Amino acid sequence: MKHFNKVTILALLATVTMLPTLAQAKRYVLSVGVVQSRDTLRYTLNDAILVKEMLSQDDSEVVVLTSDGKGQGMPTKDNIYKTLRDMIGKAGSEDTVWFYYSGHGSTDGNESILCTYGYLENPRTEYISANALRKEIDSKSHCKGFVMVLDACHSGSLKALPGLPLSQVFAPIKGISTWASCEIGETSLELPELKHGLFTYVFARGIAGAAAGKDTTVTLSDLKNYVTKTTADWAKKFAQHPQNPVITFTEGSGSTPVGQTNDDALTQVPEPTPDQQVARPTEPLPPGVIVTFEAAGSTTAESTEDVETVFRQQLLEGNYPVVSSEQATDMLTVLRNRDSAQAAQQAQRMFCRFLLRGKVTVKTRSTTVGKRTVFVAAVTINGQVVDSDGSVLVSLNTDSGEGVPVEGQGFSEDRAIKVGVRKAAEAAVKIAMPAMDKVVRPRLTQGGKTAEILKFEQMIGL
Repeated sequence: MKHFNKVTILALLATVTMLPTLAQAKRYVLSVGVVQSRDTLRYTLNDAILVKEMLSQDDSEVVVLTSDGKGQGMPTKDNIYKTLRDMIGKAGSEDTVWFYYSGHGSTDGNESILCTYGYLENPRTEYISANALRKEIDSKSHCKGFVMVLDACHSGSLKALPGLPLSQVFAPIKGISTWASCEIGETSLELPELKHGLFTYVFARGIAGAAAGKDTTVTLSDLKNYVTKTTADWAKKFAQHPQNPVITFTEGSGSTPVGQTNDDALTQVPEPTPDQQVARPTEPLPPGVIVTFEAAGSTTAESTEDVETVFRQQLLEGNYPVVSSEQATDMLTVLRNRDSAQAAQQAQRMFCRFLLRGKVTVKTRSTTVGKRTVFVAAVTINGQVVDSDGSVLVSLNTDSGEGVPVEGQGFSEDRAIKVGVRKAAEAAVKIAMPAMDKVVRPRLTQGGKTAEILKFEQMIGL
């Protein structure tokens, strides 16, 4: 959900075409809630379920995809596209398709993307881009109404093409409208006591009838007026925090009915009171640590992988968010090509801010003990932990001080290297972890830098 100031803007975007009357329309509802492997979002799954409940009608066909496994499938890119295509294909000319997404967003260059389940492990493939989604809707939809609700975390501007907000990207689709939970530069709020995002909660209350006019029907204009005013009022009342939804829809479609007063539904979304409720800003994914070591001289790749494994395990045990080995390998390839711009883009997509990079040097010799040959492996590990602004936070060198490398012995050279590398890695961890706990851990929750100011050119020549 973008890039990334550490202030997260939970952006709810809804695309609405002119809807038929409630009595005529059959609703097809796809409601998606995504939590990633190291997520800080707490209520995306609740929001997906809530929206599904508010949108369900007697003749509705509803599919829920949530990453807790309690829906009808996992919210992967393939599952989302498959379900969406199926619904669009079945919807008749008088029917309405609703697509709701709650989770994180990111950017791919200048294009906004939705991070589907597994994005952190597969950032090159596991996402849906705004342009691809627009083309999917534009080319395949023959239904009378299409409603798209994208509740996605962003920091910074919401753009799908250079200089174009998402509302303009979807503008070519006839009758389109967009709803955004807050203005660019603002942060959306969560309601911890109610366990929902503020804007989604207000949106659900509006659909359930809180936005209804005198005739108990909720029109598009009714919903816009209610959501705009109530979100801003609650943000000010509960958090002294600005949150102003930005909503546009096609001229002439304001009278389109989108909901109806339902007393039972309204009891599920009671209005919070100041004495029970404190709203707070949503949080971004914690910035990840890339761990990558290179082999110096004749050191083998196996040795560097062993060092990386020890570091990753220790960092994970210490509750540090660690980028996968496959992604770290991709980053190392980019760094070797001295392409700092591409490295920055890689870091953006992996939600990472810190690079732990170093070199492993192994030198072996043999000696005779009695009648047996014993191999000795002298191993040195040196490196740095670098922040996204290029500053060195931690330095490590396993032979600093005495200048004596760590040694491992064995009756075979391979065994000696294995022992020496493990001992050196453990020594390096003992040096690095206390320093990281002191200077890196506080930055995991700090506001500020992630992708746009990465200076990886300072990391290349370690």
